[in-house]
Amino acid sequence: MRQVPKYKLLPIFLIILFDEIGLTVGTPVLPSLCFDPKTRLFVITTSHAVRSMWYGILSGLPHVIAIAAAALLSIFSDYWGRKKILLLAAISVLIYCLFTAIGIFYGYLSFIILGGLISGLCARTEPIASAVVADHSTAERKLINMGYLQLFISIGAFIGPLIGGLFAERFFFKQLNFSAPFILGTLFSIVTFLLVNNYFKESYTPKKESNIFCWHSFTNLLNKQTVAISILLILTQISWRTYYQFMPAVLKINLHANTLYIGVFVALISLYLSLAALFGLKWFTNWFDVKKIARLSVYVLFIGLIVNAIATISSHHAWSKSLLWIAALPIAAADVIVYCVITTLFSNAVSAENQGKIMGLNYMLVMSVWAITGFAGGLLGAINISLPIWLTPLPLLPLIFYSKIFEKIE
Repeated sequence: MRQVPKYKLLPIFLIILFDEIGLTVGTPVLPSLCFDPKTRLFVITTSHAVRSMWYGILSGLPHVIAIAAAALLSIFSDYWGRKKILLLAAISVLIYCLFTAIGIFYGYLSFIILGGLISGLCARTEPIASAVVADHSTAERKLINMGYLQLFISIGAFIGPLIGGLFAERFFFKQLNFSAPFILGTLFSIVTFLLVNNYFKESYTPKKESNIFCWHSFTNLLNKQTVAISILLILTQISWRTYYQFMPAVLKINLHANTLYIGVFVALISLYLSLAALFGLKWFTNWFDVKKIARLSVYVLFIGLIVNAIATISSHHAWSKSLLWIAALPIAAADVIVYCVITTLFSNAVSAENQGKIMGLNYMLVMSVWAITGFAGGLLGAINISLPIWLTPLPLLPLIFYSKIFEKIE
C-alpha cells in the first residue's frame, strides 16, 4: 500500500479534535456537580458517600452502553463505510451536550443520566478514526500516524477541560449553574458534524459480498496474539482510567480546588499526552522495537503512579501538591505511547477488511474498563476519595513481573 500524503489524514484529525473538545468540556465540571453544595442536583445535606457513588455512576454509565455500541458501530463501519458512522457519532455528542445542559440547568438528574446513555450509545469517534488512519497508512508509517491521531485527541482533551473550567463558574453562574460548558459543547459538536458531512471523504469502500453483518466474523479476530494485546490494553487502562477519572475528585475534596483549577490540571495532562504523541513516540521508534516501547512505557507509567499515590497519601504536606503536578507527566506520556503501540499492534494483526472490527474490539475493551473503574472507584471513594488513586499501580504488577505477555506480541 502506498502511503498517502499527510494532508489526506487532516480531515479525520480535525474531526477527532472537535469531537474531543465537545466530549471533554464536562470533565472538570463533574466533581463540582457531585460534591459542590451549590449544585442543583442534590440537597445540601446529601452525604459524601452518596455523592461519591453518584460520581462513580455518572463517570461509568456512558461506558456501559459504549461496550456494545462502540463494537457494533465499528463493525458496521466495515460494512457501511466510515462516514455514516462518523455522522451518527457527531449527532449523538450534540444530543448528549444538550440533555446534560438542560439537566444541570434545571437540576434534573434523570436528564443527565439520559445524556450519558446517549453519549455512550453513539459518541466517541476514536475507533472509527483509528480505522481511517489504518486505511490510509502503510505498515511502516502506521505507528507514527496513530501517534498523530492521539496528538489531535490530546489537543482536544486539552482545550475542552480549559473551556469547561473557565466557563463553569465565571460567567452567569447563578443562572446557568455549571451548564455553560455543555452549551458550548453543542456548538463544537455542530462543527464536528459539518466537518464530517462536507469535508470528510470516505476512506473505505466495503466489498459488496461483505455487506452482510456477521457477528462470527468479529469473534474470529480473537487469537493468541490479539488476546495478549488485549491483556496489555486492559491492565494499562485500569490504571490510567482510574487515575484520570478520580484525580479531579481528589483535587476537589482534598485540595478544595475550584472548577478552573481542576480544568487546568486535566488540560495539563492532555498537554503532556500531546507532547508525548508528537515527540516521544518518534524518539522511541528510532531506538526500540514495539515490544520494547510497550515494556518501557509500562515501567514509566508504574513509577508515575507510585509517585502520584505517595503525593495523595501525603496530601497534608505542602510539597504534595507540586508532586501531583510533576507525576502527571510520566503518567500521561507513558499512557499515550503504550496506547499508540496497542492500536498499531491490533491493526497489524488483521486484514484491511477487518480494521473497523479490530478497532471496535479495542474500544469495547476500553469502555468495559472505564465502566468498571467508574463504578468500582465510586464505591471505594465512598470509603476514602483517595483510595482508588492509591490502588492504581497494582494492575501493572503482572506486566512488570510476567514477561510472557510481551513475548506473545508480534
